[in-house]
Amino acid sequence: MDRLGGGTETDLWSRDGDVVGLGGSTSTVNRNGRRVYASGYVVLRPDARLPSTFGQGETEGTVLLHELGHLVGLDHVADESAVMHGGVTHFSGESYSPGDRRGLWQVGAQQGCQ
Repeated sequence: MDRLGGGTETDLWSRDGDVVGLGGSTSTVNRNGRRVYASGYVVLRPDARLPSTFGQGETEGTVLLHELGHLVGLDHVADESAVMHGGVTHFSGESYSPGDRRGLWQVGAQQGCQ
């Protein structure tokens, strides 16, 4: 079975039963010696039965925002109201919290974004 490539089946969801999304990226060093993103992915569990909307709490939109955060390099945080909390719960915000946005800014600033 394949994790995320080439095969016809995947064992991606055989891990934890409560995982409803995964996101990540790979990076490489370019010819200028700078680390840059080479590819990324976000996948949502097809049978998660979450509302397909962006809204407060446990929704596909909140999971998508969370996994996009991982794609660009964010990790989990302790704040339960933050999208980047370790688990999407009914406390999760409907958009990135000030702490999430600060993390996104820091990741971008490290790459020269302004």
